[in-house]
Amino acid sequence: MQHRPAPSLPPVSTLIHSIRTESRRILVAGGDPRMRIAVTSLLRQDGYTVAQSADDPELLDHIACSLSSPPWHEPIDAVILDARDEWSSLELLSKLRARDWATPVVVLIARGDLETMEEARRLGASLVLPLPIAPDDLRDALLAVMPL
Repeated sequence: MQHRPAPSLPPVSTLIHSIRTESRRILVAGGDPRMRIAVTSLLRQDGYTVAQSADDPELLDHIACSLSSPPWHEPIDAVILDARDEWSSLELLSKLRARDWATPVVVLIARGDLETMEEARRLGASLVLPLPIAPDDLRDALLAVMPL
């Protein structure tokens, strides 16, 4: 009888990550289309369901769908909002928070833009992160703002 080695199991951290990302919906909004594509690709590789929104009206459509009654609703678990050079994105964040929309919003800003960083925090961003951002830092940010 030949002895076979026991199959190796993935590390516990990998299992926890896959549980936390499975069937989570992330909306990537605003900013540069290349950034949206890169972030979307990264998050899909991690197991998230990702939608993109190029502008405020499209983002509002996604949010309206998220808030509609079942069976049509597709809940959004978090938003990644690229607010570089776009005060309209922060105005949108303000409108969402004024409506008591509590979904976590991670705001990405240009490194060193302290004014936008402070404004995003004041308006209710869950996290404000400077760009460029390492993929692992973005992953960690999403896991931090979304409860299990």
